[in-house]
This record gives sequence, structure tokens and C-alpha cells, in this order.
Amino acid sequence: MIAEPGRSIATAWSTLFTMIQGRRIEQERDGSPAARKFLYYLNDGVYGSFNSIMFDHAKPQPLPVSRLLLEHLVLEKPMGFTGLDTDARLFPATFFGLTCDSMDVIVEDFELEELNVGQWVAFKDMGAYTAAAASTFNGMPKAMVYYARSPEVDHRNHTRHVDEKIPSYA
Repeated sequence: MIAEPGRSIATAWSTLFTMIQGRRIEQERDGSPAARKFLYYLNDGVYGSFNSIMFDHAKPQPLPVSRLLLEHLVLEKPMGFTGLDTDARLFPATFFGLTCDSMDVIVEDFELEELNVGQWVAFKDMGAYTAAAASTFNGMPKAMVYYARSPEVDHRNHTRHVDEKIPSYA
């Protein structure tokens, strides 16, 4: 097998969090509520952290942060509990960056529940070649980077120590 070790190691360690800055609803000609499409405008785009779309043909998948948190923070799940609204109506959604450039398209026609301005959207596996090639195209700032780690992971040797306390750096 041929692989690029740096990419495979660095990709999964990072999740990108973006905020919806704007939203537009496109209604089909028949006017039915079921025939809607949502267009969302995020505070990052292909000239920033999503440049891997242009350079590496990446296919990022948006995930509302509320759903991400439910998936990862609900530790004891009763039988059949998913923590998600399985009855939520899904709509085609397209996500754009903030530059107003016609190429600043992140995801097109992704089936997702309705989201609102101010809501956070996560994109998993955004560690490799994202911030490294970011620019300030059209005067937009680069994304801010915050590092966080699970308290169960020892940063010195990347092993889990369930019984050992890890010092806090706060």
C-alpha cells in the first residue's frame, strides 16, 4: 500500500467549527414547504480552511455541532437511544464561504435539517492541509486555531490513562 503518512496522521485529529453567518431559502415554483433548499454562508471558506477542496478534491461533510455533541457526550445510552431527532425533515443545503467569490462553495446539495444564523457547524477530519495553505483573499481573516484535548489522553505518549490524573493547563 502506498500512502502519505503525514496526511493520514494529521487529518483525523482536527475538527473545524464554523458559524452560519447568513441564510437564504430557495423555494420551488410550486411553493410547497417540502420543496425548499437552504443556502448557508459560513465564516470560513475555500480560501481559508477549506482550501483542500480546490487543491485535494476533499469532500467535507457538515454536521451541526448540537448533533456532534450528542454523538460524543452521551456516554450511557439506553437501548435504542440515538440522541438525535430521527423525524427531522431533511432539505438540500449548500454551504458557501464568506468571500462572495463564485468559487467559494464548500458543499452542494447536502441533505441536512434546517439550520439558523448563529448556529455552529462542524467538519470532521480537517487536520491535513487546511490552515497551512489558507490565505486572506478578499480581506477575510484566517481562521483562529484553538487546541483542546481529551483529559484521558496523555499528550506525552498518546496513551490512555484511566486512573491517572492529567495536569490541567488552564
